[in-house]
Amino acid sequence: MAKNEIKIVIEGMSQDKGLVRADAFINGLNSIIRAIHRTDRIVSGKSMASFYLRITGLSYESPATVTMETVLQDPNIDLRKQAISKFYDTYDSIQSGALAGKEIESVLIEDMTEITNQIGKHINSIKVIMDEYDLTLTKEFKTKMNLVIAPEEKSSSFIRGMLEYINIHENKNVFRIYPDIGPRKIVCHFSEELTKKAIEAIGKYVEVKGELRFRAVSKHPHEIFVEEIEIFPPEEELPTLYELRGIAPDLTGDLSSEEFVRKIRDAKIS
Repeated sequence: MAKNEIKIVIEGMSQDKGLVRADAFINGLNSIIRAIHRTDRIVSGKSMASFYLRITGLSYESPATVTMETVLQDPNIDLRKQAISKFYDTYDSIQSGALAGKEIESVLIEDMTEITNQIGKHINSIKVIMDEYDLTLTKEFKTKMNLVIAPEEKSSSFIRGMLEYINIHENKNVFRIYPDIGPRKIVCHFSEELTKKAIEAIGKYVEVKGELRFRAVSKHPHEIFVEEIEIFPPEEELPTLYELRGIAPDLTGDLSSEEFVRKIRDAKIS
């Protein structure tokens, strides 16, 4: 296989004679492509992927096979090796059970979960070959995957970020926020009583309080069961320092500004 190529082989179930169903093939392929791009963005620290995938080969015979080449967005920035290595390392850490002392980003765990979701249902296995790396996702890997994501820790706290997605269809009552720091996104579950507030918060910077959930392999929470939602005003509506001038004229009492600051400083030193 040529350098900077990725080959994806998807095998259908025995009841389909090894042929893969169309929707399962598309979903499986999309899940892998999303995971590869996400790994690329994690490595680069950018919101846009540093390379795109271009199809160079297709085979509809069993098993279905797609060959793609990785093409740089910018010829001066080549992070393909690092991205592919990280993608494989995530798989290998789960497959080998060598997770002690390691941390895996929650989004990569979510991607691996999504990739393996149809295995055992409409897909028998998925094989991904990337340069010198070769990985196979099977029912056995799916079982190990589920064991990795099962242990959770809980903590009552809060998280802040932009609320940019919500789903209230059939009482799913879920929204996502995207924090400035920490995890890329957090899934937020909320009660019926908070629906109006959640809808009002769409596209706004918010603070949500409740029970955070942490996976054992990640230091960042991946979801929160929301108890309170606070919506912050847009930045342009916040007062400037100039506008705050004189807002509390009696704050220092009979002391001058210098004496007031000195009193606070001396209190901290003592």
